[in-house]
Amino acid sequence: MGAMADPMWRGPNERAGLGGARGEFPDGADLPPEVTRRGLLQILGASAALAGTAGCSRGPPEDIVPYVNQPPEVRPSIASRYATTMSLGGYGIGMIVESHEGRPTKAEGNPRHPASLGALGTFEQASVLSLYDPARPKEITFRGEPATWEAFVSAITAPQPPGKRLHVLAEPTGSPHVADLVRRVRRRGDVVVHFWTPAARTNAWAGSRLAFGRVVEPRWDFSKADVVVSLDADFLAAAATPFAWARAWAARRRMASPADTMSRLYVVEPRLSVTGMAADERLAVQARRVREVAIALLRGVLALGVGEQPGLEAARRASASAPPSPHDAWAGAVARDLYAHRGAGLVVAGDGQPPEVHALAHAINEALGNAGSSVSYGPSPVFEAGEDSHDPALLLGAIDRDEVGALVVLGGDPVYTAPADFEMERRLARVPTTACLGGRTTRTGQACGWFLPELHFLEAWGDGVAFDGTPSIAQPLIRPMIEGKSAAQVLAALAGAPGATTRGLVEDYWRAAATGAFEDFWQTALVSGVAGPPAPHADGPAVGWADVARIASREPEVRAGLEVVYFADAKVHDGRFADNGWLQELPDPVTKLTWDNAVLVGPATAAARKLESSDVVDLIVRGRTVRAPVLVVPGVAEGVAAIAVGYGQGVADRVSYGVGADAYRVRDSRGLWFDDAELAKAAGSWPLALTQEHWSMEGRPIVLRETVAAYRARPDFARPRDARSPSLYGLWPAGVRQWGMSIDLNACTGCSACVVACTAENNVPVVGKIGVARGREMHWLRIDRYFSGAPEAPAVVVQPMLCQHCEKAPCEYVCPVNATVHSSEGLNEMVYNRCVGTRFCSNNCPYKVRRFNFFNYAADKPASLRLAMNPDVTVRARGVMEKCTYCVQRIEEAEIRARREGRPVADGEVVTACQATCPTGAIVFGDIADRSTRVSRSMENGRLYQVLHELGTQPRTRYLARVVNPNPELAAG
Repeated sequence: MGAMADPMWRGPNERAGLGGARGEFPDGADLPPEVTRRGLLQILGASAALAGTAGCSRGPPEDIVPYVNQPPEVRPSIASRYATTMSLGGYGIGMIVESHEGRPTKAEGNPRHPASLGALGTFEQASVLSLYDPARPKEITFRGEPATWEAFVSAITAPQPPGKRLHVLAEPTGSPHVADLVRRVRRRGDVVVHFWTPAARTNAWAGSRLAFGRVVEPRWDFSKADVVVSLDADFLAAAATPFAWARAWAARRRMASPADTMSRLYVVEPRLSVTGMAADERLAVQARRVREVAIALLRGVLALGVGEQPGLEAARRASASAPPSPHDAWAGAVARDLYAHRGAGLVVAGDGQPPEVHALAHAINEALGNAGSSVSYGPSPVFEAGEDSHDPALLLGAIDRDEVGALVVLGGDPVYTAPADFEMERRLARVPTTACLGGRTTRTGQACGWFLPELHFLEAWGDGVAFDGTPSIAQPLIRPMIEGKSAAQVLAALAGAPGATTRGLVEDYWRAAATGAFEDFWQTALVSGVAGPPAPHADGPAVGWADVARIASREPEVRAGLEVVYFADAKVHDGRFADNGWLQELPDPVTKLTWDNAVLVGPATAAARKLESSDVVDLIVRGRTVRAPVLVVPGVAEGVAAIAVGYGQGVADRVSYGVGADAYRVRDSRGLWFDDAELAKAAGSWPLALTQEHWSMEGRPIVLRETVAAYRARPDFARPRDARSPSLYGLWPAGVRQWGMSIDLNACTGCSACVVACTAENNVPVVGKIGVARGREMHWLRIDRYFSGAPEAPAVVVQPMLCQHCEKAPCEYVCPVNATVHSSEGLNEMVYNRCVGTRFCSNNCPYKVRRFNFFNYAADKPASLRLAMNPDVTVRARGVMEKCTYCVQRIEEAEIRARREGRPVADGEVVTACQATCPTGAIVFGDIADRSTRVSRSMENGRLYQVLHELGTQPRTRYLARVVNPNPELAAG
């Protein structure tokens, strides 16, 4: 193992189904007849959700075997932390992973890494669970039978017949040492390497080539943007995006005082997204009409006069002559706002939009002088981004011409994820020798002759590059749990080094690339998690205005009928995380749907087609059909049916089996992100497991929302809802720490990263779809989402809701066994050994933040899944009430360390799991009795209020009301 993370900044982070088989419960157990053992085992495969026998059994005893020679860095009961890197789509995210006696249990963000800045998203938080998935393939096979690495290398490196070559299909990568191996393999002359993934950024790369004549990637700096326009770009989602974007955007929304400036966010999109929920002004349009809005924006900006550049006049004339759009008035108001903030605006385009929209966004930024200020450009960190190697047509053509003698698939599942017209399974069958490297059983792995288990990134050495070109090392935290290989090792075998280790490959590359003493560089890179500076900015790429003029002059694609919009899911991405129970049970940030995807339609579209939520429909695209449920969601544009990809995978005995509908079955390469479609209502219904079905506050002041103008006119508008009621008792004992939390609703986006972090930190069990449908989800932290206004263009507010740790907690008064008590430090504590499950406390809680453990979810858990559990947190048995504890285990560890060192606990030393992972830094925790702490200072804001203040519960968790910044011109219109 490598070096631990730098102790200088470890302080704040140094912390330490449902049911069962029918015979496992007594007669009369509350189990539906459709629950089978196979169904339960599917949920068990990558979650903590297998129920045990009746009663409170804690599982069989285990033997504890001490170390013969204890490693010097291992301290029993005290966690170690190591910096590493997780890559997704070719972009690296820096992490600090907690290890207990050699087993990783919890991931945090690396404060020194530019993409994370200490935060993490849903996928990174849940990555630890995937490591311990008991259903991971464990051995190399050939046609289903065990085989050896030597036999595979011999078969795959054998000379190809005349006219045929070995082809490799890999996922896009930014790994420097993997890119070097690709170059070495290609030098053989008989190997062709391709890159493909269903969520590749090919549109963005093609858009920069259109605008600049070469491939560069924009580096957005939201901290310098007074006005942000999103053209279908969900940059605030904590899923496959750099969290630095959300952190910088939130920094401009803090409003610590009425005198502060606040940025304004416009969003144009076909379906409601996390970024759309945070918008000050939002326009819901079909995806194909986003281009119209972009042209109207360009027309409005150029009409205001932005100086002269070569070819700009032609673009001005072309945009002026473009056909009028029904959204011209909206776009005109936005253009005037952008023009008023020249050099401090920002227009961003989403990866699902065609290259023309990306080129228009670059042109608008260039015209307004944003380039070099709020946006700069640099080379893509993805290897050969924008080159022909990312064009799948080259591989398909080679297969059709019988030029492929062998095909090795390194990661991904192209048989499942490739567009339907690729017919990958049929084409794969034409290749004489096929092999697949995968971390789980996939359809591609089943279709290939050879299958190699892939090492998890926490089991193998590697490296990665952040969105800005910053390199970092990925060091493992555990010895491989399977007989697997990495993609780099397979490439090394093709390059003539079949015996290479993952560490050897990484070290060899960086030994040659490092300047100065290698050992010094290596130790610094491992400890800090950063292996060098970011890539330099590109030298002022100039917009080709003649090409922009041609784009602006094209006739818009205005077609009647329904449009299907595909999107990568916030929980399973492109399907690679579908076997992760934590993510499957995570409520979608917008829809609150779990264990499913659905065809999302707006209220107007649903009414026109007489559809209701849970109705079954056939979605028909280019003659292909997929059957799926309907979910009516406000904010989806009229004429749009949106569906997430990554579900309905169809591999038996996996968590993902039978979960959702396979949207890839109808996805066509001619319409990768949106296409013409038809909806036909089918018979029956499809039950959906939603965690929030009602979205109105019914006039209650739960989430306070005000405009920035009203806030400045009345800075203390929320204060009346924070006043403490008279009491005969003192507030709290003098000289004793009092823990409290504030959550800034201006910064919270509802991304739900905190929910997964809480699950990982506190051993929260997974209950499965049936359990969620019955309201038995166990999350200690939820994100409430409310709509107001017109259903087609709703205003949306979100609010994290957890135990409020009330000063006068209603739960404490009614517990007959004194299981829920108040500590001297103000925590509302749960004593599990006393709890007998009366649930009086839950009935008396006005915030509904308590969860009753109906089953012993921890019993009979496979040994590998037990390794994922945090030993600092009690694993609860059946029949007790659970809730947020403010991560009391982290509080206790900090207090013990402070006592040992003879000092007080420092402000910021205790960081809760939700606070640590929050991409926007919306959550602040600390001692509210000390007026100098950050949490106390945040509570001096006039936006501070208590939820349900009128009940007099006096919660310790308080909120800063949301302030929005609408455009007065649009409001007047």
